[in-house]
Amino acid sequence: ALAAAPGGGEEDLAPELLLPHVRHPCTVRAALAHFCDVSSAPRKTLLRVLAEHAADPADKHRLLHLSSRGGKDAYSADITQGQPSLLQVLTQHPSVKPPLAELLDSLPPLAPRLYSLACAPAEFPDAVHVAFSVVSFTTPGGHPKAGVATNWLDRTHGPQAKAPGPALPVFLKGAGHFHPPEDVVGADMIMVGPGTGVSPFRGFLQARRAALEGAGADQRRGQAWLFFGCRRRDEDYLYREEFETMAAEGTITNLQTAFSREQDEKVYVTHRMLEHGKELSALIMGGAYFFVCGDGAHMAKDVNKALVAILEEHSGLKEKDVSAFVRNMTQQGKYVRDIWA
Repeated sequence: ALAAAPGGGEEDLAPELLLPHVRHPCTVRAALAHFCDVSSAPRKTLLRVLAEHAADPADKHRLLHLSSRGGKDAYSADITQGQPSLLQVLTQHPSVKPPLAELLDSLPPLAPRLYSLACAPAEFPDAVHVAFSVVSFTTPGGHPKAGVATNWLDRTHGPQAKAPGPALPVFLKGAGHFHPPEDVVGADMIMVGPGTGVSPFRGFLQARRAALEGAGADQRRGQAWLFFGCRRRDEDYLYREEFETMAAEGTITNLQTAFSREQDEKVYVTHRMLEHGKELSALIMGGAYFFVCGDGAHMAKDVNKALVAILEEHSGLKEKDVSAFVRNMTQQGKYVRDIWA
């Protein structure tokens, strides 16, 4: 599309070619780079559009088959599991030459990527910080694939970037109940954030530190527990110096770390939680906030199991009442999770 576009993709597109999610004025290059999703596996509707513009009957037949009911198994194997990008599909079917207008009309919008803020306005009023893992994985079909946003951020703004990166289009979105308690000094809070899941808690704790500096001598100081886990402390311990300083000065009242690969048996944040089950149970029964951030596929479920086990053993509640108690914590905004798959 860029090769065929006027000016090599650098000229503005005509407004009538643009869909609502494409900002105007906009070049072809900008539309494909920032507004249209060209990396995800193509939907069947897009494959049918490509088939209409295939000069080679073999390419046309293959694309129509993939987009048909009869090609369900082929679509599953080649597209769902293979996860080819638009460029890969076009490379595999070289006779396909779709008009730019139809291509833009058929591409889905590039979905925004949401990141938790890793700083507090009290300490960084004119900046936002985020932490992310650079994603790379192998598709079910055995093909290597890179995460769209994290790899782009790493290339343009990471430590290996040779020049300041381009301006980023960003927006702020509220996180519902996931924010520091209103009384960030007096409230007890337990924060569980392995890996990049710890990033929002850096902001929580910065807010607490700023509030502590202005707190009166007679104001209650709540407890702030932080559970952090990673593979190795010298490899991926995020914000290590800052958290250790916060622990030394009292912003964090109890810092618990779990390094899964530093010993023969893997140790996770749930192990640290269970080790301190009696103390955690007392805090929770006293009204502490319990925050969890990070992987929702495994970690958050394991943390929930550990929480239930702790309450069953130490809270004095009957086993049958613990699940209802945990649900009530959620309804009251005392058990809050920011998790992703």
